[in-house]
Amino acid sequence: MPQRSDCYLLRKLSCADLILTTYRVVDVTSSAVTCQGMTALPVRDELISVVGADAASFSPHHNPDDLHDESLHPLAVEPFAVVRPTTTQQVVEIVRVARRHNLSLTARGSGTGLSGAATPVPGGIVVNFERMNQVLRIDARDHVAVVQ
Repeated sequence: MPQRSDCYLLRKLSCADLILTTYRVVDVTSSAVTCQGMTALPVRDELISVVGADAASFSPHHNPDDLHDESLHPLAVEPFAVVRPTTTQQVVEIVRVARRHNLSLTARGSGTGLSGAATPVPGGIVVNFERMNQVLRIDARDHVAVVQ
């Protein structure tokens, strides 16, 4: 289990440009690493302006399913934000926000992977693509489907 100093180091590396009100702490009652007491209003406001308040959650108010995939990693890790875009342009804007604030991005489909690729980076942003589920075009002649 990570120690308090280990979590703070991960937090500082992941969110160097954010103002933190408290250190990253470990919830010793479970195996999850949690983010508590974080103040990052500019980033929060930017992400809400991109996807809307109904499509964003912020630490510690995430759906537990967004914190892991089906791999055998022992810890669920809590990111700063989980966002659920519906358009390619929203994804572009999320990437811009993350780059501007030096935050890690984790792409998440349905979370059924077994390799840990959908496991969030502590303090980063998870881009959950569950709302990008539209068939945009079907070309029967060329046997091509364009989907989100």
